[in-house]
Amino acid sequence: LQKAIDWPGPDHEIIQLDQSTSPVHSSFSIVGLKESYKVGEKISVTITARDHNKNLKQYGGDFFKAKLFNTELK
Repeated sequence: LQKAIDWPGPDHEIIQLDQSTSPVHSSFSIVGLKESYKVGEKISVTITARDHNKNLKQYGGDFFKAKLFNTELK
């Protein structure tokens, strides 16, 4: 199982912090955006990861965690 989910590392050594993933320059979009969703319904999201120089990331390894919330519900 570990080999099946293995993701390649960078093709060169990362020695500068500005080559790491930037949360400020990364973005996401909801695939097939709808006006509303129901509890338990699946949602697909595309994440575009960029480094601190706004370049697209060319390798994996980042961990993204999503949190859904509604400001109208308490």
